[in-house]
Amino acid sequence: GGTWLGVTRDGRFAAVTNHREASHTVAPLTSRGHLVRDYLLGGTPAADFLRALHRHAGDYAGFNLLLGDAGQERQQAPIVRALIGSPSPAAAE
Repeated sequence: GGTWLGVTRDGRFAAVTNHREASHTVAPLTSRGHLVRDYLLGGTPAADFLRALHRHAGDYAGFNLLLGDAGQERQQAPIVRALIGSPSPAAAE
């Protein structure tokens, strides 16, 4: 299974929320809760994780994803959010 909100002891954090899509009628293949789990257990920087995720966007129903790493210097680890279907992730400074 997965989770919708998580924080690791070393400061990585992630949260996912649903984004309802009127046109989405087929059941998704992958749980959105796996996104949080996979980010927290991996070592990939948030922005790189989201870039890789965009290649598999069709595997999930709509969502908003918030990622970050408090254990890194601010300029190296922005909070990143993405709405699948948008052209690219956005980073908060």
